[in-house]
Amino acid sequence: MALELNTGYPAAHSNLIFKAQYDPAQSAAMLYAEARRWSDQHATDDSFTFPQPSNDQADRPLRVGYLSPHLTSHPVGYFLEPVLTHHDPKYVEVICYADSGKEDPQVAKLKASGVSWVNVLRDTGDTLAQRIRDDRIDILIDLDGHSGPNRLPVFTRRAAPLQATWAGYVGTTGLDAMDYLITDHRQTVEQDLGLMTEQPVYMPGNYVTLAPLDEAPVVGASPSEANGYVTFGCFNNLDKVNAQVVAVWAEVMTAVPGSRFLLIAFDLGDANVQTRIASMFASHGISADRLDFRGRCPREELLGAYNDIDIALDTFPYSGGLTTLEALWMGVPVITKADGDRFASRHSVTHLTAIGLPEYIADDAADYVTRAVALAADESRRVALRETLRDQMSSSPACDGEAFTRALERAYRIMWQRHCAGDPKTPIEETELRPS
Repeated sequence: MALELNTGYPAAHSNLIFKAQYDPAQSAAMLYAEARRWSDQHATDDSFTFPQPSNDQADRPLRVGYLSPHLTSHPVGYFLEPVLTHHDPKYVEVICYADSGKEDPQVAKLKASGVSWVNVLRDTGDTLAQRIRDDRIDILIDLDGHSGPNRLPVFTRRAAPLQATWAGYVGTTGLDAMDYLITDHRQTVEQDLGLMTEQPVYMPGNYVTLAPLDEAPVVGASPSEANGYVTFGCFNNLDKVNAQVVAVWAEVMTAVPGSRFLLIAFDLGDANVQTRIASMFASHGISADRLDFRGRCPREELLGAYNDIDIALDTFPYSGGLTTLEALWMGVPVITKADGDRFASRHSVTHLTAIGLPEYIADDAADYVTRAVALAADESRRVALRETLRDQMSSSPACDGEAFTRALERAYRIMWQRHCAGDPKTPIEETELRPS
């Protein structure tokens, strides 16, 4: 409706693109075409040019800007924390452009890293682009893509000589002015390369890293031991729960007699929403007495709720991101599948691979059911995972903020060196980012 009233409304158009990621009826090609249409309709003049740096500037310290409305208690804020903590100021000078007036514990953590922090909430697109140019930023990082809200219009103005997108979206923006997409070889696969405007930067291990969740409660005993039945669960955004997902979940529950399902999501505080979701399960023979719905709760309480479930079942085509990592931190294995056609389908694939649990990545929906049912029957395996998974995750690339940040800094250096040499922008392979 907003786009019908105002076709020049880029935020509404971004929201349309973002919401389409949840829709299994949309194809990757259609999503890319819509992103390109956004660029055609909303990109401003990107002809601003910067002086060409000489090769003798190729190894100087870089000025890197991170721009986002989500430098808060949000997945973006959690993924950025270990990077800000580990950036080496001898090589990278960081400015965070916070497009939010929000103050919360995660904001305090990010500020405590010692980076420069600028609130740009009231800056218009032109004003902010010029501020970034005046700050002499070499590489500007978008952390939101088409998720909302975002500041993509600033990037269309070519606010920095090099611009890259990372963390909050992990798919193409469709912008000609976005030079790189920071990802990994599981998140971005070969079939994606013809459907993106950016050059991929393939990070080793994982496309993000997560700091240890100090606020998380201890991992409890396997609830099936006390309950006598298996509890499945999902704490993903309810927009990710569609009819196809519920059909597969119901098939799993039918094959595991007596099992229950716990869903926690912001919208489930509404009785009408609960009724709608329950009716979706009922259409597949799963009665309401096997379902438990909970609404929005503080993060510490949400993490603690993983002690109430035995197995987390992922959504598709939009999989869990931070929620998958949180489940694993709480000792709960996650079942996902790898046959999605879009970047949003593969968040859990890359997280499970990084942590060393590829056996919970299914080939398709039928395999998803098979693996979930097999794990439900293997209580000893689930008990062992609850006892060891946090340590396994802690020692994996998913939580190695220092190694991730060193690789990210090498990626920035390669981008800049190529720019100084006047070389074309091309993919950056993970082999180039590993320690020499």
